[in-house]
Amino acid sequence: MKLENTNRESQRVAELAADYERKGYTVTLPWRPKDVPPFLRELGYTPDLIATTKDETLIVEVKSRE
Repeated sequence: MKLENTNRESQRVAELAADYERKGYTVTLPWRPKDVPPFLRELGYTPDLIATTKDETLIVEVKSRE
């Protein structure tokens, strides 16, 4: 992956995190395995962002393209 794409994705993750927080979600940027829900950990998958409310959990993966 190109550095430009990585920077673009990081910027987008930050934008999405701020947007979800404004909407009342609690946002986690899972940097450690314990931050990832067990069902995803078992799959070896770490998303870019997890946004939760009492009623729902959103798992977000950001992809960019040139």
